Parts: sequence; C-alpha cells; structure tokens
Amino acid sequence: MRKKSPSYIQHHNIDIEDPKTGKIQHGDWRGATELTSLAVSTQKSLYRKAKNVRNKYKEYYNSLGAVDFQHKFVY
Repeated sequence: MRKKSPSYIQHHNIDIEDPKTGKIQHGDWRGATELTSLAVSTQKSLYRKAKNVRNKYKEYYNSLGAVDFQHKFVY
C-alpha cells in the first residue's frame, strides 16, 4: 500500500494515547464515511504466512510479553 499510496496513513488519521494520562485522542479515521478499497489477493500462501506471524505475536503478547496495563485498554 505504501508504495502505491504514500499518504495511506497519516499522523492525524490514527488514535494517539497520552502515556502519562492514558487518555486517547481519536484520529480522523473515526469520522470517515468510506474506507479505502483493498485489492483482493489470490496468493493464499502469503495470507497463511501472515496469519501465522500474527498468531505468534498474539500468543506472545497474551502470555510472556503481556504488560500489567494492557487489559485496561481493551474495549
């Protein structure tokens, strides 16, 4: 995406958390009425590899890599 669209994600589009207060400043994406379309991939092996990597991170951050405050911010 980034090579085709360098402005795909800009700083003002994402949510930002103040680490001192824990307050979240909502990004502009929350007011968007339409999302950017993504091309359909026919390369299922890449999908499987990406899903495996995602699952490894998920398992790590829900066990050994967990931090005390992480479940406070899940909603």
